[in-house]
Amino acid sequence: MIGSRGVERIVEIELLGKDREAFDKSVGAVQGLVEACKKIAPDLLGR
Repeated sequence: MIGSRGVERIVEIELLGKDREAFDKSVGAVQGLVEACKKIAPDLLGR
């Protein structure tokens, strides 16, 4: 869980089947957005 000070708690759950597929698709989308942001504004993420 992410709060105002960053990661506050880690919750582990098991995802199977379509739920896992949907999660993996979401992860890929976020990774794509991060890469796009790095190209647009390299200093934005401090890396």
